Amino acid sequence: MYTKKIQLILILIATLSFFSYAYAEVATLIGPLTWRLDNSGAYSFPKPLNGAYAPSDFVATPGQINSITANWEAEGEIAFEVSADNGLHYYPVTNGVPLKSGFVSGNRLRWRANALSGDAKLLSVKISYTDSSRVLGSFGHPDLSGFKYRKAMLIKNPGNQDLYNYQIKLNIGENPSVKGADLNCLGHIQADFKDIRFTASDAETLLPHYLESLAGLSPKRTAVVWVKVPQIPKSGVIIYLYYGKAQAEDLSDPEKTFDFFDDFKGQALNQEKWNVYPEQQGSYSVGNGKIRLDAAEIVTKDFKFKEGVVEYLCELGTGFENSLSIRQTNIKSYDNPYWSAYSSVYKGAEHCIAVDNIVKANDADAKPAATGEQYNYSLSLEAGKIVFERMDASFKELGASISYQITPEPKAGYLSLRSGGDGSGKNNMYFGPIRVRKASAVIPVIESMGGEDKVSLPVFLNTELSGQGSIILKAGALSGYYLSSDIASTVDVNIIIPSWQVMPADKTTLSVGFSTDKGLNYKQPCEKGKYYYSSKGDFASGTSLKLRVDFSRLNSKEESRGLSQLSLDWRPGKVNVITPNSSEDWGAGTKKKITWSALDYELTYPFDIAYSVDKGKTYTDIVTNTENDGVYFWTVPNELSKTVKIKISNSLDKTIYDTSDAFFSIVSGGLEAIEEAALAAEEEALKEEAEKTEEPKKQPETKLYDILIKIGDNVAPNPEVDKRASYKEGDIVMIKPAGYVWGAEERSKFLIVQAYLTPKQAEELISPKTVNGRLLSRRQYKIDLRKQGIRKFWGALEKPKSVMDTTVVETKSGVSIGKAETK
Repeated sequence: MYTKKIQLILILIATLSFFSYAYAEVATLIGPLTWRLDNSGAYSFPKPLNGAYAPSDFVATPGQINSITANWEAEGEIAFEVSADNGLHYYPVTNGVPLKSGFVSGNRLRWRANALSGDAKLLSVKISYTDSSRVLGSFGHPDLSGFKYRKAMLIKNPGNQDLYNYQIKLNIGENPSVKGADLNCLGHIQADFKDIRFTASDAETLLPHYLESLAGLSPKRTAVVWVKVPQIPKSGVIIYLYYGKAQAEDLSDPEKTFDFFDDFKGQALNQEKWNVYPEQQGSYSVGNGKIRLDAAEIVTKDFKFKEGVVEYLCELGTGFENSLSIRQTNIKSYDNPYWSAYSSVYKGAEHCIAVDNIVKANDADAKPAATGEQYNYSLSLEAGKIVFERMDASFKELGASISYQITPEPKAGYLSLRSGGDGSGKNNMYFGPIRVRKASAVIPVIESMGGEDKVSLPVFLNTELSGQGSIILKAGALSGYYLSSDIASTVDVNIIIPSWQVMPADKTTLSVGFSTDKGLNYKQPCEKGKYYYSSKGDFASGTSLKLRVDFSRLNSKEESRGLSQLSLDWRPGKVNVITPNSSEDWGAGTKKKITWSALDYELTYPFDIAYSVDKGKTYTDIVTNTENDGVYFWTVPNELSKTVKIKISNSLDKTIYDTSDAFFSIVSGGLEAIEEAALAAEEEALKEEAEKTEEPKKQPETKLYDILIKIGDNVAPNPEVDKRASYKEGDIVMIKPAGYVWGAEERSKFLIVQAYLTPKQAEELISPKTVNGRLLSRRQYKIDLRKQGIRKFWGALEKPKSVMDTTVVETKSGVSIGKAETK
């Protein structure tokens, strides 16, 4: 039976595709490819080998890859590369920046990463891609759902090296009237600035941010915001600010934004961040956003500091001395700190840097710290150079500053905050929020790019993305939905075929629908793989598409594994007359073959065929509601005329039709008996095949392929090699998903046509011909080009100017035979 299917496919290709270009657009959304250290991703996380990471296998993509976007989380600096051709060629990428050109394409995606320092560690990888099969990328990000506006900004890197996980400070104005802002939100942001989001260059991957402060009165408020950018190359990088959503959740998160952060806002010290060591009479307590130390020390539990900026607040209560230090261990010990930076009320020790407990530098010109006063301290350490500064509480006045070059450069160590004293209660030090961020000798520069963009983003309601990238219901939710962003069509859509894939063992009920009017009306629920027609009243034709998926389950505890792929195949529903299509003579009373191409439709879709003998002014029906098999055998009437035309029209929508490009003639006389018999035999054979073969409509997983067919035989000096390995004329040399970029040689030496096939059928068509395991030829199936009337017009190396009054149409995917225009 499958051989019969292939035969029918070959008949359809020979009859239709040689002379027609099938039009279809597809939009596919998929979950990103994910690898996670805890193996909760879609793929197994590779084990590092000497700091190098590389998955053991490629990920196959349905089409030729057009762009790749890699996002990764890491501790330290990671160099990342991607490949689209199974590792034959690798290309470096910047975190979150799409690679859109300058790479060798393919359909086998790989990646590899290398730690740039001994302590660097890769934690997770997420890759999105677009390809020639019209995979548009991922589903979007739930935390951007409902946002209306976006602005781009360029972060310039004047330094000579890439920056990783760097925290950028931004001043964002509520309106253009705010002076000194890096960019403003044109009054479209909420007064509390909670509706802000930042993304990487892909305009989708969320970047951590921290809303540090708000100043002024609305509508002239200014926000100070810190954003953690995963990588800023020497060439700079673009990031996006999103805003404009009422009642947005506040995602400001200093824990994710800074390398280390504690604001001491709890009622007790965070034991997951600190170890605390009071002296024999010492004590400590937490309250009002500060920690009180008296003859006590706190040391980071896991965090180690090597380079960067440490910023913290300190109030000299009744105390005399405070210090920030680096220790080799985070347990109780009597080891001296490798270095310390401290202030005191003592003359001669106003503002000091000490190494191995020996004072190396002091700002003797600074005023000593005053008891009861509050100060903001900043310590930066880069390439062994320490800069230690003290500012007043309002950050307006620099009270003290000192620097010192430590040689050799210090190793990473645990941060320590400490107060002096003897535990008598006379040396209380109050430390406030402390944070650690990256340092750079040359500060990046922010530059606003362009104006404000109004955006249409996917909407998630009670839905989110799983670790494997699929859309799932949120924990505890019984129902929810997902709306895609707007999908633009270049043609009026008259046929739509939706399809989707669900993760295995999913117990969620899905209802999928589509809209052609930006979501005002939905056709829902839809059947997977079913053809929907505007001509049948399934929907109103339009050019702005949208997808909707509703999720529901009976029990909130049921596992929701989710939706992993969502596709929409849409078509204008064109029809092309193939024959008669030129100035030829058809004998009255003879049987002639009318052929047409309507590949957008199912085989069972009805079409009307009519003829005109008066230059197309009036038409007479030949047949109505005939199936879309592309062939009809017509007994030519005895109406002699030199201005005859054939019209093929959609039976349900008469506005969709095509007519013969040129007039043909009905003349007296008939065919020879042998030709008549051959035509009758062909008609009978087609009918028999159609009855025995499963119709394409029962194969919903078909998609459009480019088919490369050999013109002329290869010439090989070795006859045995030529017999077994060379391609012969008509061989189906290669099949690629529609949109594949063919080379100049392929376009000039081969015929490229298109047909809808399942992957299994595509594989079958390029299978070799063997007998008892012996290779007889490169291909089992071939097309007789001479029989189809092509070979006599087309030499092996020459393109025809016309083939049976059709025109050679150049497309980005190759050459196809078809009309330049469809009426």
